[in-house]
Amino acid sequence: MNTRLANPYIVGAPLARGYGFYGREDVFQFVADTLAVPAQNVIVLYGQRRIGKTSLLHQLMTRTGEGFHAVLFDLQGKGQHDLPALLRDLSSAMARSLKLPTPDPVVFDPSTLLRAGPSTLPRAGSGGEPFHELFLPEVFAALGSRRLLILFDEFDVLSDESSSGDDLAGSQLFGFLRNWLEQDARLACVFVVGRRLDELPIHYRSLFKQAAFRRISVLPRHEAIQLITQPVAGEFSYSPEAIDAILDLTSGHPYLTQLICHVIYKRLLATPALSGAEGPRRTVETDDVRDCLDEAMELGAGGLDWFWEGLPRAERIMLSALAETLRAAPPPSGSSRSDGGRERGAGGGPNGKMPPSAREDEVLHTLNRHRVRLLGV
Repeated sequence: MNTRLANPYIVGAPLARGYGFYGREDVFQFVADTLAVPAQNVIVLYGQRRIGKTSLLHQLMTRTGEGFHAVLFDLQGKGQHDLPALLRDLSSAMARSLKLPTPDPVVFDPSTLLRAGPSTLPRAGSGGEPFHELFLPEVFAALGSRRLLILFDEFDVLSDESSSGDDLAGSQLFGFLRNWLEQDARLACVFVVGRRLDELPIHYRSLFKQAAFRRISVLPRHEAIQLITQPVAGEFSYSPEAIDAILDLTSGHPYLTQLICHVIYKRLLATPALSGAEGPRRTVETDDVRDCLDEAMELGAGGLDWFWEGLPRAERIMLSALAETLRAAPPPSGSSRSDGGRERGAGGGPNGKMPPSAREDEVLHTLNRHRVRLLGV
């Protein structure tokens, strides 16, 4: 009887530990080089959904060097918070990270926090904002000579229309952070945004005007191969043709690569037809890649739908048109259909069933015909 091991390919969940994370060495070096310049304290990492930005922030928590203490702060779901509530949540995250007592509620009293507005940071004894006078001194005392590095995930949620009221963080936090960054050299920030920079509202530009920018895109080939092969090193191997088939489908997109490899691993362990007398077959071949696609698309339906919704409308229209064109086109010369030769109707999904959504169907056909590179759109 085979012992089923935990699947080493992680689909969807952020990689909060070192296990399962491969590549991005160029990004780590970029962050280190940028923060080594004392006057440079703002970095913006941007890229489409599901490209691995949150996992990258988790890795930065332990890869920023001895001169920094990193605090991760996720803004997802906080677009409706006002500034005091946002600073309360941020301060709680900082206190937990530094093992400090929970901040006193007076630190976040709106009447004192916003009394002078975010444009003035208090001097000692000035009677200004309690956040800076009461809480931050404890933080920097705990930090010693280290700088505070705040990693803001999903920062662009504050640009949503529902988050732009006068009393909400979207209209207050930008000025607050801008002035804090300008006046306190002990602070540095990394902002992650999930859209193109030219799509951000103008108030982002004032905060980011002196930032160093880095686009997070697909993995280069050598790092994508690491993501495919290293999680199962010593257990399975991939033929060169299988690796090429995976990269032809995913273009090195980490989510899609993990998705396909996850299903391949599961099938090789669990499907008797793929196992010999001594256990699972040890080499992944091109047929394994082709045969896993229907299950991979079903498993990743939620992630692909989320990915699709994050594309600008013009790009969705273009992808839809490409999918319709490829749906009717014959397969490339000398190759079989990636769905094993089964025809799909205008709205048909795997095994003749309707897919969960038309959006997923469009992405499915785009991927399964080997021609559209999602990250090149």
